[in-house]
Amino acid sequence: CGAGIIATESVTAGVDICVVPLSLMMNVHSARQAPFWSIAQAMKIDFASDHEIVLVHLVFERNNVNSKWAPYI
Repeated sequence: CGAGIIATESVTAGVDICVVPLSLMMNVHSARQAPFWSIAQAMKIDFASDHEIVLVHLVFERNNVNSKWAPYI
């Protein structure tokens, strides 16, 4: 498997084997709720893409020891 995952039992195509709620993922939606977003808006930063928004979100959260993401990044 391309992800480096090995099944110990047969897996049926189309059946979810793992589901992660969006609220537990760092994404463009969590970025727009983060403190850095209001700073970026005030500075009129024009992000080139959603990927860039998430990247900046990651950098800000990585430097915040009180971040809810701190244990994971």
